[in-house]
Amino acid sequence: MNLPMNSPVPTLSDTQKTLVSLICAIANADEVIQPAEFETMLDEFSILFALKPADRPALRSQLEMLAKLPLTIESLVLQLKTDAEKELALKLGYTVIQADGQAGEAATINPKEKVAYRTLVDRLALPETVVDQIEWAVDQEFQQAPSLLSLLTTPLHKFFQA
Repeated sequence: MNLPMNSPVPTLSDTQKTLVSLICAIANADEVIQPAEFETMLDEFSILFALKPADRPALRSQLEMLAKLPLTIESLVLQLKTDAEKELALKLGYTVIQADGQAGEAATINPKEKVAYRTLVDRLALPETVVDQIEWAVDQEFQQAPSLLSLLTTPLHKFFQA
């Protein structure tokens, strides 16, 4: 009887690591991220990036370690290689800061998250028209999307499936 060889431990790609780290850096700019929210994000991202269900625990563990690293937005942006990656990073960053502002008409964006987002925008150095288009699209999506996680995972899924 031949025993199956151990399959390799699944790993995140460099781009996946960078994008998840950017989301975490912006979300944690105010040093407040709800534990339940964090756990849900880890679960959703492990489902999104897993090629098969058996890979999820290992990926979730990698995501948890990655999210706790003290990485700067400046250093993470340097790892983005293509305009598509930069535009996705902008979309995800804007989605994160807008999440708090969607709670009600008078709700405002957390000032520390806004500073983190402005740092992201400045470092990405995308044309102003691209920034405006992405922000407008996210604003429209917030009016229709069921949840923040949906707004974060849908574009990531599309990007990595393309």
